[in-house]
Amino acid sequence: MLPLRVILLATLLFGLNAWTVRHLGNGLLEIATVNSFLVFVGIALSWIEARNADELRASFGRILKRTVDGPVLAALYLVTIVGTSLISSVTVIADGRSGGSTLFLISQGSERCENCAGESLKGSSGVLRYVRFTSIFGYPYYLEASGYQRKEFTLYPWSGTTISLSADLVRLPTIVLRIPYSLHSSLAGGKIVLDFESAGSSFEIPMQAGRASAQLGPPAPIPENWRREWRSELRTLTNAPDELREIFFRNWLDPVRNEQIPDLVPSQRIRLSYLTAANKVVIRQDLVVGQEPLQEVILIPREQSDE
Repeated sequence: MLPLRVILLATLLFGLNAWTVRHLGNGLLEIATVNSFLVFVGIALSWIEARNADELRASFGRILKRTVDGPVLAALYLVTIVGTSLISSVTVIADGRSGGSTLFLISQGSERCENCAGESLKGSSGVLRYVRFTSIFGYPYYLEASGYQRKEFTLYPWSGTTISLSADLVRLPTIVLRIPYSLHSSLAGGKIVLDFESAGSSFEIPMQAGRASAQLGPPAPIPENWRREWRSELRTLTNAPDELREIFFRNWLDPVRNEQIPDLVPSQRIRLSYLTAANKVVIRQDLVVGQEPLQEVILIPREQSDE
């Protein structure tokens, strides 16, 4: 039967190995193997070839005996428990979501560094790991990821925190503004003006010939079901030739963006206007940002909205 102290030492090494795998991504044995493989080989050769092999074995015996000595073992346990209670990790995984998000992990009460570039989570299977200080009672952090709402959480020791983009973060809304085909001839020189009621700020989106839509919020592709609906809408609402309907349809596929416009927040109120090159207001309507990740708003000319 193994001595109790040997069992306690093995348990300590097992727990420390599990901690390094969870928080550092590598096991204790992997780290030790990389750094000390040649040293062990040298010791083994010395063991075989040295004339004083008995003395070498006796030295190892004394080291092992001191390690499993009661006070030393108790001190190792104490240092390990205290040390691992002060450091933990946050693991962020894409989990099937397309990568490209820039991440910032910030302790609450601190401000994000304006000149910091953040770290990029690349690919649909990307993983990022942050090692941070915490306490035995936990420490509050928040994660900012481009295209997602801020995630606040408490980082506890030993267990750490795993955050999945697809399961734990909420996408910021993206809105596609679509100008009706009857106004496509006024796109050159036209502009969409957005007035954010809560912030008291205003932004413009200059339109271009051949581009009859605009996008607010994080970039997102036009879904296939929207494309089918738009084609069906054109067949229903206009008797224009097929070539002209195709032009109207393609004008909606490449939305114009203004990167200065801040991210949208659900329930946010926006007053939008569409002005022609002659500064004539032909569309004015209010919208409320919904909860859905991708939303469509069809702009309605004033003469139609008054009917």
